[in-house]
Amino acid sequence: MLVSCPDCEHKISRRAESCPFCGYRVLPPARVERGIPVAPPLEPVTIQQTAKRWKKIQLWGAALTLIGLILGMIGLGLSSPLTGPPVVALLGLLTLSAGLVIFITARVCGWWYHG
Repeated sequence: MLVSCPDCEHKISRRAESCPFCGYRVLPPARVERGIPVAPPLEPVTIQQTAKRWKKIQLWGAALTLIGLILGMIGLGLSSPLTGPPVVALLGLLTLSAGLVIFITARVCGWWYHG
């Protein structure tokens, strides 16, 4: 059965301890002992998400990888057997490599710091 979160109004399970959208602590129904409701003790709820900083770095790495791939393809299209690969192809390879290193590093750091 779904209920509305008191804080953000999203639909959540009535068994949820906290809202997965906003993190609002949802209290379970109180126990009744001798006709008196007894509230359970509150425990902190930790919601781990990857920081936006690592997501931005991943985006920059992916963009550099894509730009490097495009530059490399343009450079290889301009190359000839006599002159070899032009500077554009080498610049594309360098940009592609840097983008991959940045992307992979951001993925690992995002996992390392935020599970």
